[in-house]
Amino acid sequence: MTHNPYAVPEAKVADIGPVPVGSAVTSERLYTHQQIAIAAFLGSFLAAGWFFGKNFAALGQPQKRLPALALGLAAALAAGAIGYFLPDQVPHVVTGLACFFAARAYAEQKFGKEVTAHLAAGGQRGSWWVVVGVSLLFAFALIAVLLAVFLIFFREYLP
Repeated sequence: MTHNPYAVPEAKVADIGPVPVGSAVTSERLYTHQQIAIAAFLGSFLAAGWFFGKNFAALGQPQKRLPALALGLAAALAAGAIGYFLPDQVPHVVTGLACFFAARAYAEQKFGKEVTAHLAAGGQRGSWWVVVGVSLLFAFALIAVLLAVFLIFFREYLP
């Protein structure tokens, strides 16, 4: 019998599909609450929202991805407004630390048990390189947007 290179593969694919909600292990990497907190510190709540969305999608809840990003945007705007109205004596790092601790607590509440079970069952943790890289991309994008808004609406303050 000869091998037909055009034949349909005989691999079982019935087992491949979305991961049931509450499943301990997925084939995807999950990001820990520490990684999400670092993302919030480096790239604002927008980056944290993106990693929340990645975790929701990996856990078989892709419909929660967009609301997680929207919540990240709302939280980033709120943190920016709070930081803007803080007195000058308060160091600006306070806002970043508040974002860090808030994102860490929320991520622990949302994903703590799932991530712990995932890692205990042999699942993989998300890459720290991805966390830092994506967070810095969000930070640079946020700076670019703020600079564009400043140049468009506050041009009279330029020399």
